[in-house]
Amino acid sequence: MGSLSPIRDEEDCLAYCFSTHPPRIVQALIRPQFFFFYYFPAPFSTIVGNKWVVTSEPPQGNWDTGTYLGYALEQETNKPIVPFNQRPYRVYVLGKCPTYFYDTKGRQVWDLDFFERVTKELREEKWPDFEIVAGMRTDCQNEEQIKKDGAQPVPAGVRNFGALNATEFDELLGSARLLLGLGSPGLSPSPYRALARGLPFLNPVGVFDCLQSKQTAN
Repeated sequence: MGSLSPIRDEEDCLAYCFSTHPPRIVQALIRPQFFFFYYFPAPFSTIVGNKWVVTSEPPQGNWDTGTYLGYALEQETNKPIVPFNQRPYRVYVLGKCPTYFYDTKGRQVWDLDFFERVTKELREEKWPDFEIVAGMRTDCQNEEQIKKDGAQPVPAGVRNFGALNATEFDELLGSARLLLGLGSPGLSPSPYRALARGLPFLNPVGVFDCLQSKQTAN
């Protein structure tokens, strides 16, 4: 086994790190103990520090976590936008799991009977075809969680299309007139996709900086 040449300065360091294909520096950084990606900002770290955790959302509050690299929405010229006045009277609920409807973290915004009640009222008084829809998985709870919290199904009044792939999600979202938040999740790229398709986003504010009066007023 040959001995390594001493690294005496920056040039030696660069020569060593980039002398293989793929470069040694890349080989090292793609190992999860050195570098990994996590969508949400969270108090994670690696053996070389938390700045090697890349997140798609900026740090929240006082968390000194990760390195923020934002994401972009690519222009999709092959997906026509349905004119707003041609869409059914449909509200899409933000979230992939029915657990977001429930008060497991003190963030429940809507009563569980709200969805059935508002659907009935709006169909009778205004729009006969009004509906509230979602694209949610039905396997978000394991047996232990069901025993602890009870079953948490999609509430009555919400038409669930089940788990959707990206194309199905965009099509269903693009046929709605409103994206409705539940208080959780607090971070998601879906509102950006909704706005790109002409949907307003109604998002209840549950956490804000009390020192920022503008946030309170809005």
